[in-house]
Amino acid sequence: MAEKKEFLDIARERFSCRKYIKDKEIKKEDILKCIEAARIAPSASNSQPWKYVIVDDIILKEKIVDFLRIGITKFNQFAKEASAIIVVVEEPKNLELTVGQVFLGRNFANFDIGCSVMQFCLEATELGLGTCILGIFDEKKIKKLLKIPKNKRISILISIGYPQETIKVKNRKEIERIFSFNQYN
Repeated sequence: MAEKKEFLDIARERFSCRKYIKDKEIKKEDILKCIEAARIAPSASNSQPWKYVIVDDIILKEKIVDFLRIGITKFNQFAKEASAIIVVVEEPKNLELTVGQVFLGRNFANFDIGCSVMQFCLEATELGLGTCILGIFDEKKIKKLLKIPKNKRISILISIGYPQETIKVKNRKEIERIFSFNQYN
């Protein structure tokens, strides 16, 4: 039996994978485990403002990779090697949350979707899969391609597959620089 990993080990292992083993298909049950991890993420007023569209069809995936652009400048073309691209769509919030957001001038869905996406990515890491969160894309073209209603918003994309690269050393601030007790200093 494999030794159970500590959460911090999984968090340290998760990295933005940019080299995938091409043509290695992910088992559907592993993708669904990642979706389950995303599903149980916390959200403001339990609104769960997300829907995950799993794109594993080769032709659709290639078209989405072509839409990873701003104007004519393409980005993140490594995603064509990924086994799938996950399109995360923001779903409507409940009335209580909508009122709170307007009153406070905040979009809680951004935070909620971030929590859900990170849980998806951490579960993928635990399963030996690599992920990269992609923020540059032509939303209108992807919405049209995947028949996502015009009144919906795509929050983020995630490439997922078997990593060809190893865990990279993470360059992070020292822990002492990111916290303080009882006051900002």
